[in-house]
Amino acid sequence: MKGLACWRNVSFEYTYDFLNGNPRFLTISNIDSYLTGINVTWWQPETTDDDIVTEVNPDDKVTFNIKGTYVLGVEVEGFTIGVRFQENGMLV
Repeated sequence: MKGLACWRNVSFEYTYDFLNGNPRFLTISNIDSYLTGINVTWWQPETTDDDIVTEVNPDDKVTFNIKGTYVLGVEVEGFTIGVRFQENGMLV
């Protein structure tokens, strides 16, 4: 139960260049994940693993595995009152 109309989002910055006329990823940075929509929980990302799958063709891709915690409750002066549940990851 994460929300009625809830979307998981990932934002990141990247650099690329061209090899044989095709773009390829060079670096990934500033990875962030967050929820949008009507939420009954909020998301706290904790760790991020990323991988550039470089095949040197137009099908190069980046994969992310973002681990974190969903929190159902409220936060009062930095203290969480409610329930936390771990999420193995947001795989993108």
